[in-house]
Amino acid sequence: MYAGEAVIVLLTGHSKGKEAMNIAIKRRTVTLAVWTVALGLSSASGVRAQWTVTNLHPGVATYGSVAYGASGGSQVGRVEVLGHSDRASLWSGTAGSWVNLSPAGSTSSIARGAAGGNQVGSAVIGGVRRASLWSGTAGSWVNLNPTGATSSDAYGASGGNQVGYAEVGGIARASMWSGTAGSWVNLAPAGATSSVAYGASGGNQVGSAFIGGRTLASLWSGTAGSWVNLNPMGASDSWLNGASGGNQAGVARVGGYHHAGFWSGSAASWVDLHALIPASFLESFAWGISTDGQYEYVVGSGSTTGGPQVLLWKRPVPPANVNVTGTVLLNNTVSVFAFSRQVAYSLKQGTNTIVSGTVTASSPSTQFTIAVPSNFTGPATLEFDGSSFLRSKKNLVLTGSAVDAGTVINANGDVDNSGEVDAADIDLVIANFGATSDMAADVDVSGEVDAADIDIVIANFGGTNE
Repeated sequence: MYAGEAVIVLLTGHSKGKEAMNIAIKRRTVTLAVWTVALGLSSASGVRAQWTVTNLHPGVATYGSVAYGASGGSQVGRVEVLGHSDRASLWSGTAGSWVNLSPAGSTSSIARGAAGGNQVGSAVIGGVRRASLWSGTAGSWVNLNPTGATSSDAYGASGGNQVGYAEVGGIARASMWSGTAGSWVNLAPAGATSSVAYGASGGNQVGSAFIGGRTLASLWSGTAGSWVNLNPMGASDSWLNGASGGNQAGVARVGGYHHAGFWSGSAASWVDLHALIPASFLESFAWGISTDGQYEYVVGSGSTTGGPQVLLWKRPVPPANVNVTGTVLLNNTVSVFAFSRQVAYSLKQGTNTIVSGTVTASSPSTQFTIAVPSNFTGPATLEFDGSSFLRSKKNLVLTGSAVDAGTVINANGDVDNSGEVDAADIDLVIANFGATSDMAADVDVSGEVDAADIDIVIANFGGTNE
């Protein structure tokens, strides 16, 4: 379960979003220029007093204005002027700070995202929508539309990279740039009839790909070949809208309804954020994700019979992991195993299991690395058990940093894994004498149950689990 909470905020406006995968372009409409959300369920005036709302709608606007993204003290979006013509826009916290980013010759433009001192979006010039990059002024505009593309758009940025789509050969292709049209990288995975990248964080890019008639939440790390399908089990369709560190936010369609979701790099990591909000919400969407180092935040919206409402989910940032390393030694075995052996481990404090898993051994001595949340400190016990080996224990002291557990030695001969080497184990070896398949009765893992295995059981007779 996602250890977080949902915050519901009502605003005088609405937000809606849909994904048109036939051209792989996401369009969003928000009738508010700026909205700010209190981080908590409390409606106390003391909490509200910590927040302010600023109307960024500039005086030159002849119709509407929308802010789509922010970075540091800057905000980006569009302003409609002169007969509903969109102008890519930049603000620095006030309506008076408005900067028109629309490049010369453009009939409309929009800024969708920002990172550092750069802004990304698109401009229509000569009837062609062109992915665009700015650095604070209209004159800084860079055309990112790659050679051969009939249209393109940029939705997000991270560091020196920009992401979006480019339509090449009649197919919208998820795209990445590094500041120039010539730097274009086609991220479209094999088999995709359309794809788009909506966000980026560090070396990762997120979005969606339309494959086999389904829209699939997608994660890349800089190349088409790095594509990872994050569509969760049970979801008919999904897409990702944003990323922060190793986490992603987006939407999965489950049972015919959209559910806001949180991922951590794999389809199996999906957390259904919709399950955290009241049942009065029919659907929910996650549009963005961020962290301040203490909490992780996911912003989005939920649909009710009374209309959409802005939502914020948050959870404490999980503690970083530290490694417990060492070597597990499986006694009385041959130098190279005929079959691998799975040895289970668990790290405990008292009766509380902190982590558990398995180590795969193919020789008597196998190194292990166990990731442990750094917030666990103090005395702990590391246990190894499995196959024909008796359980062994190693006492440790967790310090919040890396720990070397040294060598953990497991005695052999407990064929039935009862916790004691006894006559039943000898009987099992005899019953399987001559067998060459993978089984615990092959105590020395030589590939054959033979006299050597009987000798090992006899030599360790009476041994018990630690």
